[in-house]
Amino acid sequence: MTTAIWAVALMAASGRAISCRPEFRVFEGTKKEGNVIFDLSPLRMDPNVGGYTFQDVGDPKVRDYMYKINVCGLTRHPNGNCTEEFSVAYQYEPGGCLSLGRDFTDQYASFELLDPRLPTRGVALKYTGGDSKYCKGKKNRTMTIRFVCENREHKMDPIRSAVSELDCDYFITVKTPHACPIDCDRKSSKVCGEKGFCAYDTDKLAPACFCDSGWHGEGCMLTGEDGDKTSMDNSNACDGVCIALIFVFLLLIGLLVAGVFVLVTLKQ
Repeated sequence: MTTAIWAVALMAASGRAISCRPEFRVFEGTKKEGNVIFDLSPLRMDPNVGGYTFQDVGDPKVRDYMYKINVCGLTRHPNGNCTEEFSVAYQYEPGGCLSLGRDFTDQYASFELLDPRLPTRGVALKYTGGDSKYCKGKKNRTMTIRFVCENREHKMDPIRSAVSELDCDYFITVKTPHACPIDCDRKSSKVCGEKGFCAYDTDKLAPACFCDSGWHGEGCMLTGEDGDKTSMDNSNACDGVCIALIFVFLLLIGLLVAGVFVLVTLKQ
């Protein structure tokens, strides 16, 4: 029988900056549980240096907008038309600029899993408290960045990713190895050695690499030949069970020798 997997975010409300290492408690059914941790801090840029720039998904003739966004932090305004000097995200054009979020505190920023049933798929960062200008009911704008776990490095550029909008809520999807849980081995931006994929292991209650055929190891970096050698080395080694059997064997020999000695003594 398949049991449901679900998750909750582990975050404390404090009104302060939140961690760029979101952690989620994962439950399988009602008894088992484990943690899934992400680390997006390598994507954070210095607010005074710049941010990530994206295009709008719409027709440039109709929606000639650009977007400037930072991850887990503020970024400086892109032009002199912005009402806020620093914000987490902006929508701008030659004649205007709007904030899409307030700041990176737990009051205006939050994380959630892309799919609680597949906790290693990725994580979403949502900014709230943006400019309400032109929005129905003076609704504040929001910006949601969907980080998808990708086994290969992809730069966050305007060609691969574009921002969409629905009723003053803005969305963008970015594929990056940094969206994979930290428990999945990552060497040189290669998750699972690019020889497998990152998924939640319900036996270990933690994310793990599931390797392609012919590869194994925590990071899928060992080949079949390495596996044969490892198996051979292990076969020549004596584990705890082996040591226990040797101890029992020696004990029996000792008892046998003692028994023979007693019989010989009695006959004399």
